[in-house]
Amino acid sequence: MLLRKVLRFQRIILKTMAYNEKLAERIRLALSTTILEEKKMFGGVAFLVNAKMCVGVNQDDMMLRCEPEMPDELLSKKGARPFDLTGKLMKGWLLIGTNGTKNQKDFDWWIKTAVEGNKKLTAPIKKK
Repeated sequence: MLLRKVLRFQRIILKTMAYNEKLAERIRLALSTTILEEKKMFGGVAFLVNAKMCVGVNQDDMMLRCEPEMPDELLSKKGARPFDLTGKLMKGWLLIGTNGTKNQKDFDWWIKTAVEGNKKLTAPIKKK
């Protein structure tokens, strides 16, 4: 009886989990040598590199920030699609599905793309 209650509770927790924790952990490890800040947002988690949003997780997708002029080129890559969580496209952002992050080589390529793009972006001005 207790085991059934525990298993039911685990299923409820898994259904309400807003983002893929395993993907978030892979990103944490990949970015472990950078200046990293982690924030909950978009119903998931975002990773800031050098005070700029760089990559994140929304449900099972990787959110990727890129140079605004790059998305057309990147959309041809496996798993990539426009970042459209609210019905409005966000320029300079992509969502990468699980088929684009499943193998380590593809995952590493997306992380490298995000970090390289991050270097070219300016940090937001902090409000006082």
